[in-house]
Amino acid sequence: RALYPRVPVLLLIRDPVEVLASHQRLAGRHMAGDPSLAGLNPAFAGLKADESPLDYRIRVLQALLEIMNGICEQPGVMTLDYSQLDAKKIRAIGNHFGITLSHDDDTRIQQRMKFHSKELHRAFQPDSRQKQQQLGMPERDRIRKDLASSYRRLLTFTLAPINEAVAC
Repeated sequence: RALYPRVPVLLLIRDPVEVLASHQRLAGRHMAGDPSLAGLNPAFAGLKADESPLDYRIRVLQALLEIMNGICEQPGVMTLDYSQLDAKKIRAIGNHFGITLSHDDDTRIQQRMKFHSKELHRAFQPDSRQKQQQLGMPERDRIRKDLASSYRRLLTFTLAPINEAVAC
């Protein structure tokens, strides 16, 4: 943002429990403790000796949420929750970046949205509850306790209200 303040930004957020459940199943590099990422943010410095993988991932996600909360009110920043993604919101994202979508583009997007993002042959089925069940109740409660306020603040900047309340 400091180098390119007029470049539009999209903050795509998601329920922290779902984020961390996804990383428990298959951790992204930034959530796996790769110390080579430490130069990007001290939160990426890797697992501390007394830290569990969940502790580390909560710390990383908290750092990311804090960064997003620090810029969400700046001009040119759009915040959208993953659960809000639909063809209408994708059109709004295109507009935000100065991209006009044609009718054919809309049709292709709507067709693509019918399939899973990582398994292109599988039809998309909402799976928020299933994802959350991959973690035990103590882990879900801890994630909510530690990250709910930062996530909720970002939700106040999304394009439209979220239908489901974030549990605390």
